[in-house]
Amino acid sequence: MMRCFSLIPGHLIRGRKMIFEEPGLVAEVELNHQTLQALTSASRQCLEQTKASSNTQKPDSTAYAHALHQRAHSINVAVLVLLNRVLYVIDVTSSRNLCQEAEQLSSELLTLALEAGRYAPLGNSYATLCLCAAWIGSSDHDQRTLVESLLLDFYNQNQTAMLVDVLRVKVRELEQLRTARSASRSTTPSWLEPRDFE
Repeated sequence: MMRCFSLIPGHLIRGRKMIFEEPGLVAEVELNHQTLQALTSASRQCLEQTKASSNTQKPDSTAYAHALHQRAHSINVAVLVLLNRVLYVIDVTSSRNLCQEAEQLSSELLTLALEAGRYAPLGNSYATLCLCAAWIGSSDHDQRTLVESLLLDFYNQNQTAMLVDVLRVKVRELEQLRTARSASRSTTPSWLEPRDFE
């Protein structure tokens, strides 16, 4: 998947030139697209198997495996959407319906991003990438509006979670400071301690 993703910038640079100047470009992108389709199909099967085995195994191990497989599959689908859009732009004679594939993948990404919400905040941080890819792959106004609202929700949830984490750290630091001060007061000589004068 990472190899396929790493080739996209080269496809875009070569795509800026006229197609006849880059004779093998469409074939390369098509091959890259097909390779990633196979990888995405395999990751989809792994995710489905993990969901199916959740009834027979321990909940903790299943949840961990599901989180890993869901993350890998979501990223695969997101990269596949990007490759789909690159291929759509450079292969104007394509007989395949790349737009329909992109819409289906975008819908799948929306579902995956919503399912990832249970692993928030860190476990679903990849969902932002997936939602951006879903927006790119969709031409439906309603679906894009939904993606935009979900992106805003994810941003707000993650910002709130990060703020809570920062506050916890600051509270811990404050408690340590108080403990250190109280410890230093107990070691202060008695002649330096404040006394009440009548």
